[in-house]
Amino acid sequence: MKPPAIMTSRGVYVVVIIAKEIERGLPEDLLKFIRAAGELAAARGQSVYLVGGAVRDLFLGRSNLDLDLVFEGDAPSLARQIARVQNQGS
Repeated sequence: MKPPAIMTSRGVYVVVIIAKEIERGLPEDLLKFIRAAGELAAARGQSVYLVGGAVRDLFLGRSNLDLDLVFEGDAPSLARQIARVQNQGS
């Protein structure tokens, strides 16, 4: 598996390792949710990505609990499965 990368304004790919920043910047319940979403997506052969302002704010050291996730594949079906799993854990 290749590490995540982003395209810079000059067209250069930069490898970004942000797992530790995510772990430091988010509460445990949100980390569990993100991990569960990733595991469920992987089990279905899909990918899930944390995107948007939360990623920006992690890099800037700001608190942001408004998470945006992007799913590859059948997002509505995967979202329903994640909701069922989360509701069972409550």
